Amino acid sequence: MDHIDPDQAIPVGGGLLGRYAHLKVIPDYQNMSAYFKNIDARYDAIMDKKATVIELMRTSRIDMDLELFARMLAIQQTLDAGKMLKSEFVVQNARTSLFQDSNPCNLSAILDNGGATSIEIALLSYGYLQARGTKSSFVHGIIADENQQLSKTNDSLYIRKHGKIYIFDVANPIVKDGVKLPNIAAAHESHVQEWSHSAETNSSLMKLANIITGAPVLYGAGRTGPGLEGAKIVDIPDIVPVTSGTQPRP
Repeated sequence: MDHIDPDQAIPVGGGLLGRYAHLKVIPDYQNMSAYFKNIDARYDAIMDKKATVIELMRTSRIDMDLELFARMLAIQQTLDAGKMLKSEFVVQNARTSLFQDSNPCNLSAILDNGGATSIEIALLSYGYLQARGTKSSFVHGIIADENQQLSKTNDSLYIRKHGKIYIFDVANPIVKDGVKLPNIAAAHESHVQEWSHSAETNSSLMKLANIITGAPVLYGAGRTGPGLEGAKIVDIPDIVPVTSGTQPRP
């Protein structure tokens, strides 16, 4: 989803979470200035210590645009400080109250009342990045390990910048040395094919590498069955970063 209008009702689960597809969220970004200001405050604090962030990126082998990483880090810190990342089980009661009679619910109301799941967290992040000049696409799809043994639905942002493609998995941060960092997978744009959909393959999966752990991960959009049978993998073998030794990353 490349563009989201403020009054657009978005299914909370799309085609992959069928039992929730009747619930819809309205991203009322005009009512979310307080959330955006909180993220901005953390972004400003991060950039005030730019040298520290650059050193963190160097030691963690994070090869990406500084401003974009700082924005993502600010989002992650805001979510963590506000204890906004909760399981669906924990927010079930709040969501039952919010979505009475299955009527669409404003995103701001869901966040204010502690009823956000990964979809609403991704929509918040999408709105913030758009407002600060970073275009992205909201993707409700799937994530799987390299062997396709484990798959689950996933809500992420798809970003193109400086010749690279980034998948920002907002609701699932990476913990490194006790610090929560943004969960970002990346690939060089020239090596990635667009996601495609067909009745024959059900879904296309892109194989990217996590920029912090170096672990390969498969992201995709569309319908898949258990174990991702029939899924087509778009492999990117030369972008997996070196995670040991002193060799430079590709």
